[in-house]
Amino acid sequence: MPRDYFACLATTVTCLATSSLLSPLCVAHTCPLDVRRPYGVGLLVAAYDKSTGAHLYQTCPSGNVYEYYATAIGARNQSAKTYLEKNYESFATSSKDELIMHSLRSLAGCVSGEGELNKDNGSVAIVGEDCAFTIIEGEELAPYLARLEGEGGDAADAPAAMEE
Repeated sequence: MPRDYFACLATTVTCLATSSLLSPLCVAHTCPLDVRRPYGVGLLVAAYDKSTGAHLYQTCPSGNVYEYYATAIGARNQSAKTYLEKNYESFATSSKDELIMHSLRSLAGCVSGEGELNKDNGSVAIVGEDCAFTIIEGEELAPYLARLEGEGGDAADAPAAMEE
C-alpha cells in the first residue's frame, strides 16, 4: 500500500491517509448480505509523521475516521476515556515514563470484576519521534505496574496521586 501510494503521488503516505485507506476495510463486514450477524472492526492507529508529529486515529465499523489526543476502545473503555479526558492537557509536557504511567492508570479502571491490571493482561505501545514502534509487556511492564500499585493502583485514585 505505501509503495503504491508513493508511485501514484510521488510522496510518502501520511497517518491520515493510511487510516482512511483502512476505513473501508473496517466497514466491509458491517452489512454483508450472506451472513446472519454482521460485525465491524474498529482500530486505533498510532503513528508519527516527521512533518506533523504524533497522531492517534480511530477507525470505526461505520467507516468513519477520527483523530484524538488520547482515547480507548473496547469493553469497559469509559473509565479509561474519562481519565484520559481529565489529563490529556499534561501529555505534551510529560516524559515517556510519565506517559506510560498515564496509560496504565487509564487501563487500571477497565479490568473486569475483582481482577487487577498485571503483566499478563496489560501492555503499552509506544511510537514517537526518534522512537521505533515498541510494545512494553510482560517483565518489561512489571516496574511500571509496581509504581502504579505504590500510587494506589486504581484509575480513580490516579488524579489524587498526580497532585501529590
